[in-house]
Amino acid sequence: MRRLPKSRGRPTPRGPKRQRGVASVLAAFWLLVAVAALAAIDVGNVFYQRRVMQSVADMAANAGAQVVDNACSRAPATALGSAGANGFNASVSGNSITTTCGRWDPTLYAGPSYYAANATPSNAVQVTVSENVPYFFLGAGRTVSATGLAQVVNMG
Repeated sequence: MRRLPKSRGRPTPRGPKRQRGVASVLAAFWLLVAVAALAAIDVGNVFYQRRVMQSVADMAANAGAQVVDNACSRAPATALGSAGANGFNASVSGNSITTTCGRWDPTLYAGPSYYAANATPSNAVQVTVSENVPYFFLGAGRTVSATGLAQVVNMG
């Protein structure tokens, strides 16, 4: 049987003295995990609100396209009514909705939208909604916007 050499100098402490400082390292680690989780909640909420606003913009553009004319007289009010019915409140500070009538034509206008605002004869409506999305934990928030475009297929 082989003997291990005796350690010279200070003996290695065993028990609670050896584990001093571990609690602070663990606390710092879990604090970092908590901050990352809270940031993920805020970022996830911004992406969720962006998807909701895209739905509102698309539905408002579809509603506006149903009543589009060259004067663009009824489309903005119809789009605003559709946006309100789908949960968008334009009267809240920081929220806005913009509706433009124009022409969608892939032979005349460049992609990716093939749309020209205020071109006649009007056959399309573009709706842009903006909303201030507050953060829960990270600060003031950010403005998020979405744009929907709808074309009339059979103008009668």
